[in-house]
Amino acid sequence: MPSDTSLPAATLATSASKVHDTRTQLMAEFGIVYDGRQYRYGPYRYDRLDDAIDYARLQRIRFPNKPEPQAPIPAVVVEVPSLWQEQLMKALMITCQAGVYRLGAHRYERLKDAINYGLEHSARQESLFD
Repeated sequence: MPSDTSLPAATLATSASKVHDTRTQLMAEFGIVYDGRQYRYGPYRYDRLDDAIDYARLQRIRFPNKPEPQAPIPAVVVEVPSLWQEQLMKALMITCQAGVYRLGAHRYERLKDAINYGLEHSARQESLFD
């Protein structure tokens, strides 16, 4: 069986185009929108389109006569950390990329939540050494 690397570039491009068209079709069918950061199905947000589609399919099976929810157009507000918040972020090893704060494997939309978790986590770590 040939590997994907042995396929001609035109075949790979055609396959990628078909996948994109299918994804676009499914988004339109279920009323899923991408807001530049996440996929939205009604009030729900997903990092992966497949998760949004799976949930939309489940809802359609469970409630076949219910219309698809309309996703609200989100007002994206990106916080700009103050100087002391930036220092605290550095001390707690919180990073920010595309308006999403990260601490370890956790993601936060609000800096306040990331800081609270970071402070709680560091307090727990310190109590282990007491």
